[in-house]
Amino acid sequence: MKALERHLTRRWRLVLASLCLILGLLALTAHLHQQRDSQRLVSRLAAQAPPELVAELAPRIHRGLEGPRTRLDLARALVALELDPNQRQQLGDADSTATLGLAEQLAREAFAHRPAAWQGPMLAGAAVYLSRSLARDPNLIREAPDWDRPLSRALELAPGKEEPARFLVTAYLEVWPFLAPAKRDTARQLLRRTLSNPATFLELIGPWLSVAENRSEAFAAIPARAFAWDRLLERFASQGDWETYLEAQEPLDQALEEGLGLRLEEARQRHRGGDRRGARGKYFEQFQHARPRQRWVPALDTVLDEVPPGPAPGGVLRDLGAWLDWSLALCAIERCPFEDRELARLTGFAGEIAPPAKALARAAAGQFDGARFIEQRFATGGIGWGRYLALKARHLQRQGQITEAQQELARAPIEGALGRRLHREILGARAQPRSSWAADEWGWGSNIARLELELIEAGRLAVTLGDVPPAGGVVALQLDGREVGMFVAREGLVMRTEVVEPGLHLLQLSTLAGRPMRPAETRLLVR
Repeated sequence: MKALERHLTRRWRLVLASLCLILGLLALTAHLHQQRDSQRLVSRLAAQAPPELVAELAPRIHRGLEGPRTRLDLARALVALELDPNQRQQLGDADSTATLGLAEQLAREAFAHRPAAWQGPMLAGAAVYLSRSLARDPNLIREAPDWDRPLSRALELAPGKEEPARFLVTAYLEVWPFLAPAKRDTARQLLRRTLSNPATFLELIGPWLSVAENRSEAFAAIPARAFAWDRLLERFASQGDWETYLEAQEPLDQALEEGLGLRLEEARQRHRGGDRRGARGKYFEQFQHARPRQRWVPALDTVLDEVPPGPAPGGVLRDLGAWLDWSLALCAIERCPFEDRELARLTGFAGEIAPPAKALARAAAGQFDGARFIEQRFATGGIGWGRYLALKARHLQRQGQITEAQQELARAPIEGALGRRLHREILGARAQPRSSWAADEWGWGSNIARLELELIEAGRLAVTLGDVPPAGGVVALQLDGREVGMFVAREGLVMRTEVVEPGLHLLQLSTLAGRPMRPAETRLLVR
């Protein structure tokens, strides 16, 4: 029995030794095969790629990285080489067709080993497309399935990935005139998706606008994202295409409206989740996306009501200042767009502002004690304080303190329509109807002009635009904070409001694009 056990033990030892030898031989064979494969890859790379790229990638190949992954890395590097204008220029007369041909082969080899991986067909299709596009090869069109099928397959395997979609759309735009109607419909849907990415938008918007048949078709593919329409407006402004610039305003407003709602909901979710800082940042983003006008007041009123306490981010202070300046111009004629609490919060968030404006803001929000505190620190008898003192005098007048109101008005030169009205009322004088206002009665800012006026009788206001620069531009006219309209600037343009009732009113002319423009004359057209 023991002899049998010893015999079996020897046999198992021999079996185990044989297995170890076989495994060792297999490992050695695999290693040698990998070395030969690596050397072939390096040789293929050296034959088609510049020495710098070979020197960078060869060590990675020799480190024994897994075959399909290495081939994908090489294919991606070769495609990226052809996409980079700086590197392509340094290569001089190097054959792009050969380089991209190698990239296609490597990508197809990797895909054969990994049929579920999207990178293989994507890089193979991209290499074929780029090779024929750079060479102006007619087969780009005649043999379109050579690049269309692999790119479409990559998109099927990875529907959420940006790269296959971007390559596919780029190719479709290049051959757009030759696409069948059904293929164009598919391309438009894919284009709208890819244009939602800010970086891709900048790459593709030019080619898309050049092939779209008209504005309606072009605009239909633009996503409802404010950044996209902002970039479009910049493009149209740089080209002086003011009519198209104007036509893009309403889609921009719709995108802004949708974006305001989404950001508000995100801000609320962050606030409920305890992320007060993140919520505050999202709330304040609202001010960066909407220029001051009545249309956006309800949304921003909600922001000012809900935003958690704390300082506003530095990047939004300029926008907050613009909104406060616009609001105070309306408050000066007793048409504040925000309620007292919201106006006070806007003032606090806007950072450092001039003392007269701060006093005016406090008074407009009903905080007269805070306004008087500012008075005690600064002299209130000079230019700039008139509108605040007029608002203070109005408050005293309503309390029956006529003498005190008159004293307040006398402390500074009369400024604004409210000050003139109060001065006349206190003196018991009657208002004289006016039907025209000269250009020098407007107040000027960088790209904003304002006119406070008092109407004794109803009528339509007609604002004539002054000197228009040769390059043209676009202007917007507001009445009491509400947009009258946006107009392509031209010499002698007359902008008319609807019928305006008697009372204090504010006209504002904003230059949206082009060199700042000013009104020449304003007339009242009595009905």
